[in-house]
Amino acid sequence: MWKLKFAAILFCALLTLTPSNILIADRLDIPETVVNTTAGQKMHTYLERLSGLGFHGTALVARNDEIVLHQTYGLADVSNQIPNYTSTLFSTGSVTKQFTAAAIMLLESRGKLNIDDPIGKYFDSIPADKSAITIHHLLTHTSGLAHDYGADEDVIGRDIYIADVLAQPLQFEPGQKYSYSNAGYSLLAAIIEIAGSTDYEAFLQQNFFEPLGMNSTGLHLLQVNDTLIARSHNEQLGYPSAADRPEDCWNLLGNGGILSSTADMYRWYTALKGSEILPPETTRRIFTPYVKEYPDMESYYGYGWVIQDSERRDSKVIWHNGGAMLQGWSCAVYDYVDDSAVFIVFSNKPMDGILPVDYIAVNLSQILFGESYDLPPQTAQIDDSLLMKLEDLYLLNDDDLIRVAVSDGTLRLYPIGQKAVDAVFPSLGQNMLPEYNDKTDEMLKAFSNREFTSAAAFWEKQPGINPEAMLMDWWSSFDSLGQVRNYVILGTRMVDGAETYVRVNFENGAEDLMFVWMQGLCQGAMSGKKLTKVMHPVSKMEFISYSLTGQDSLNVIFQRDNKMVIKSGSRSITAERK
Repeated sequence: MWKLKFAAILFCALLTLTPSNILIADRLDIPETVVNTTAGQKMHTYLERLSGLGFHGTALVARNDEIVLHQTYGLADVSNQIPNYTSTLFSTGSVTKQFTAAAIMLLESRGKLNIDDPIGKYFDSIPADKSAITIHHLLTHTSGLAHDYGADEDVIGRDIYIADVLAQPLQFEPGQKYSYSNAGYSLLAAIIEIAGSTDYEAFLQQNFFEPLGMNSTGLHLLQVNDTLIARSHNEQLGYPSAADRPEDCWNLLGNGGILSSTADMYRWYTALKGSEILPPETTRRIFTPYVKEYPDMESYYGYGWVIQDSERRDSKVIWHNGGAMLQGWSCAVYDYVDDSAVFIVFSNKPMDGILPVDYIAVNLSQILFGESYDLPPQTAQIDDSLLMKLEDLYLLNDDDLIRVAVSDGTLRLYPIGQKAVDAVFPSLGQNMLPEYNDKTDEMLKAFSNREFTSAAAFWEKQPGINPEAMLMDWWSSFDSLGQVRNYVILGTRMVDGAETYVRVNFENGAEDLMFVWMQGLCQGAMSGKKLTKVMHPVSKMEFISYSLTGQDSLNVIFQRDNKMVIKSGSRSITAERK
């Protein structure tokens, strides 16, 4: 799990706690659905429109301790057509870190540890280069540990995990700078178990979730109906549940993975605002801006929270998010104390290649605070049978193609060739994209010849991972398909990094591959991934895609002369039916 780098332009002030509110949080009567005030209705209309364009999730907005909006949208389980409810549980992702940080601070308030303790007080055989790492360094991502040392779903026990992490070289000396580290928060979870003399999740349940009435929060200790847990919309992954992981997954523990609902996260927010769970001075330290995150942003990390000044308003915002792009799970919690407002958004599906929750939280805040905002376009429901006549190949002037297909009341555009990709996924960095096609071509030549050392030269090196062995294992998964006959590089699109899509034809079948690039190096690969733009119908002949970033929204209009016109901003591209 990871925190998204997001330029928040909102605001809040520091939270304080009073000893009177712990029972109030426990008694909070949160209605299942709420749409209050004109602002609440506008937010609901915004999210309904967004749901028609692919948003699946839940949202809760409160102001002055009154819930203005609590509503649900889309499907919790697409394969079984189970809708999301406001009681549906989602993955909190890296928002889990605020539970971990609070647990550490609770243990300090009980005299079980000190924030300035070196980690050698809790772990045996600390290497010399890590002897200076303190709990404070782990909390603020200044330890020098890498982001991750393995996949979330890898089964690995606590002691082996600790030994593996401590055996890896540091990226920099402890305290030197900020570098976001999931591994650091997993070590914090281990310290909680050692100092608290109980399992990590059990500690959270006993000290936070149960006292606050957060009965829909946890992971393996949860007892809820499986139909109330949101599932991924990713068909290639088999629509997994966020609760599917086995218990011993220490790459994830402490830094992500906790499930919760909008109502429970609001209970947590209320508890942080005024309860006996943490003393007021301890809470103040949690929200202290200790270290600057990025040179080009005025955001700072506290203990499990980000604190920054707003660019939109003369105040501060305290927030955190989390997500997993592959599964499509995402969560954002934004605390706006100066306006007595909180925004909680969950989702179980990406929108047009991004995790949507931060952008939605920003737009909801603009509505609540009476600022200008973009209302998504209204879509129509049209039966697939009426759209089938549009299915075909459409030829661009430069011989690149766009395949049009119909699925679930939407149009799917599949570009073939870089000019087609540029037409369907416009971006400011299009001139750089052919470079990644060339690199992918060279890398696939090496894969085809089983020259894994040459292929590994294109990949970013990860601590503790042998890239040649990793790539050999991955490519060997296609051995049953026989030798490579040929491959087609379909093109590269720009997202946060670059994604290059390839169709590889083997002797006994074909595979669709996607390679992710960042700063000139390959970061990962996925099979079964097709480059697709989903278009939503406005009418039988006009379709739209909607981007929360506003960078690659499209209009597609089919004309009676067998031409398809693709519009993006002032740009218009015509393709003719082949």
